[in-house]
Amino acid sequence: MVKILFLPLLQMPSGHHQVAEALIDSLNELKDEEIVCEKVDLLQYTNPVLENVITTTYLKCLHYAPTAYKWLYENFGHTGASDGESLKFLQKVFEKKMLELIEARKPDLIICSHGFPSSILNRLKGKGQISVPVVNVYTDFFINDVWGKQNIEYHFVASKAMKQYLVETHHVPEHAIYYTGIPIHSAFSKNNSQVSSRYNSVLIAGGSNGLGNIGDFLLKNADAYVHFYVLCGTNRKLLKDLQALQLSNVTPLSYITSREEMNEIYEKVGAIITKPGGVTVSECLAKHVQILIHSYLPGQEKVNLDILANQGLVRKIDVDKPLSSVLKDVYSYKSRYRFERHRDEFLQDKLDAAMLLKKIINQISNKNSVSSF
Repeated sequence: MVKILFLPLLQMPSGHHQVAEALIDSLNELKDEEIVCEKVDLLQYTNPVLENVITTTYLKCLHYAPTAYKWLYENFGHTGASDGESLKFLQKVFEKKMLELIEARKPDLIICSHGFPSSILNRLKGKGQISVPVVNVYTDFFINDVWGKQNIEYHFVASKAMKQYLVETHHVPEHAIYYTGIPIHSAFSKNNSQVSSRYNSVLIAGGSNGLGNIGDFLLKNADAYVHFYVLCGTNRKLLKDLQALQLSNVTPLSYITSREEMNEIYEKVGAIITKPGGVTVSECLAKHVQILIHSYLPGQEKVNLDILANQGLVRKIDVDKPLSSVLKDVYSYKSRYRFERHRDEFLQDKLDAAMLLKKIINQISNKNSVSSF
């Protein structure tokens, strides 16, 4: 039996959890009873009250004090310190709990989809306190200084540039780094329908909390020739406000949990207006959906935007200006061809994260079988 421990962070919906769940589901599809997966949030494992306070504070900071969040991120999450030096005072607090968690679960493999547990494991490995192999699965298009690096056995990176960065800056062995992209759920690989009108439709997503003043934006573009599908997330007020507008070219959608349903929505549209979150961008690239950025959160989304825009994978739009001219260009043959070319160049040589993970598990299983004799 191979026990796999997945370590995202916090309990709120996020790309860290989406990536972990995508990999867990891909392993469950094997129907192999010898593979046991478990997902644990170290913060909640340590102290549920603390996790709740941090999550609440995080969301409030994003809504009401984005400048403060930017300062915190730049000083504690994206500094020039090696392996998260600025977070050492926090790491020591959680090292003991991490050791307790490993002793209790006895995993054969640990997969981190967030940098914080990765940094703790990296330190413990450096001290020789644990020997369990660890996989870093990066969920953005860059690597901040929170992630553990030198002592981690496997790195699943989101771009070829990230692989080069790990090799040249942190001297991680090239054989330990795999360009897998940001793993997305297998549901998004399915083509369920052929919708000829996808280039007359646009998806608007403000994040799982429905961030952004989308109502005013739609009113300014009520006469646009396209149909808007709007993901309202958990923002019930936004959903009700859009329903009250009764715009014939707007379909407001509540929070969607079904990946199959989300896949069908992607297939109905040719473009998305969203934020530059790693998982959302990766899903759109997989579905050949052009990506327009209406806003971004300070910190990792801003860094993602700069990187992706430089590679021609996304474009920033001004939501205060009419959208009709932008969409006319987006849906032109020239623009679609240019996007597909940049997309294909970016995804070239990308490995399947789920298949690679299965190979690693097989190696561990074989070692366990030999050691049992």
